[in-house]
Amino acid sequence: MKKYQTIRLSIFLLLTMLLCWACVHDTKKTPSESTSPTSPPVEEESTFEYNPIWEYDYEADSLVRVDSASSNLTVEEAIQTINTMYKDKVQLDFVKQNGDTLFVRIDTATVLTQQMGSAGARAYMSVALFTLTEPKEVQMVHFDFEEGDHATPGLYKRESLKKR
Repeated sequence: MKKYQTIRLSIFLLLTMLLCWACVHDTKKTPSESTSPTSPPVEEESTFEYNPIWEYDYEADSLVRVDSASSNLTVEEAIQTINTMYKDKVQLDFVKQNGDTLFVRIDTATVLTQQMGSAGARAYMSVALFTLTEPKEVQMVHFDFEEGDHATPGLYKRESLKKR
């Protein structure tokens, strides 16, 4: 009888040690080995910080400047800011810059022209135009997309939206 108790105790101790070893071994993983489903991957190459410069006040039907410290904004950062603001809705792509005119394209403009409504399209066009003309070298923006019910492509400058 004592022999069986010794065997059970030995098996119990062996399983307990195995369990402890597995737990300790699992916690010694390096950060690159461990996975966390709630944390997004970190891009180390990009130093872009999303800070909207302009926002649209729907109640006042006007633009509001929310960041005055962005005087050194590049064209690429301006486009990235717009795309971050309207992620999964409207994707703006750089085409070229010719003098003080920036040429951009929206390949799929259905959300902008058909689904955002007039106020949403006006908000997008205003925020995009004013953000894209933040870099000192850009005075006008040519938007290229398929025209729809709520937005029209073409050449815009800040004064063209202020008159509306």
